[in-house]
Amino acid sequence: MMRSNPLKRYITIIPFALLLALWELLVRTEFANPFFISSPSAILTSGFAALASGDMTPHIITSMGAVFIALLLALIIGVSLGILAGFYPKVGDVISPYLFTLNSLPIVAVTPLFILWFGFGMGAKILIIFLMAVIPVIIAAMDGAKSVDTNFITMARLYKASDSTILRSIVFYHAAPFIYSGMRVAVGRSFIGLVIAEIFGYNKGLGYLIALYSSNYQTALLMFTIIFLLACNVLLVKLITFLEKKTINWK
Repeated sequence: MMRSNPLKRYITIIPFALLLALWELLVRTEFANPFFISSPSAILTSGFAALASGDMTPHIITSMGAVFIALLLALIIGVSLGILAGFYPKVGDVISPYLFTLNSLPIVAVTPLFILWFGFGMGAKILIIFLMAVIPVIIAAMDGAKSVDTNFITMARLYKASDSTILRSIVFYHAAPFIYSGMRVAVGRSFIGLVIAEIFGYNKGLGYLIALYSSNYQTALLMFTIIFLLACNVLLVKLITFLEKKTINWK
């Protein structure tokens, strides 16, 4: 058995470590102005201090709660609508114009309107995140349903299978890889929606902290919050990929 090359194992880590070292050096030597960009050590020190003090905890709970609820709704509603639209052409013809119109909707422009209608509670925030996340799920589920080999459906109908049985046992099963891909896109869009929503007047949440730290020129905390959101995004995408590998054993 051939031994693996350690350099190949860490080939992605080495450039990242060199980039961090260069970044730290540029800030410490003031080649890069620390007022505009903090060093990695300052970012981690300030960020972990904020976490340890508990100052960020309520903001994290608020933001992550809104994201999880919106993603759950996007999964349930998006998969249901997408599979129905892909399986029944008439349903697809009805919702497609609304779907692509909604996909073109500038969320930044309509966010103040949603807040005006629903207030500054969780409802408006979840709605904004949901609208950002549900579109790729619907489109992915629709494409997955359309990709099913018609021979499977014809065979099922020969055995008197009902539409509900076909949808559950054949269409959903074959659309699953598409749905997982749509969910990965939805995760990224949900965090964009979160930040957009919380910047507009909310007094709690990670998006609010980004606006607060930016206005107070707290660069280290600002960058830590952005990195924290990025890390949450990556972890959720990794979780979806893990679930995909565990549940789709025929792919």
